[in-house]
Amino acid sequence: LKGVIQSSPQDTDKRVTVARHIAQELNVISKTITQHQRQQRLLPIELQELIIKFYNQDDISYQLAGKRDCITFKDNDGTSTTLQKKNSVI
Repeated sequence: LKGVIQSSPQDTDKRVTVARHIAQELNVISKTITQHQRQQRLLPIELQELIIKFYNQDDISYQLAGKRDCITFKDNDGTSTTLQKKNSVI
């Protein structure tokens, strides 16, 4: 047992993966281990659009003046759109 511990990797995560692999090869545990799938909770698209409209209102945020305060991005259809940056009034 002492020789096995000395020859195993120092990193505990690697040690666990090596031990799991050996156990799978010896049929101690099943070969298929289901990984935990992370579930993302997204806001509905309608709510996202309402939030964007709210922050784009003139009484909530104001546009920055200046040529450098512009953002250019491409839409899904390939056309480029230029918008001015906005700061929110809190």
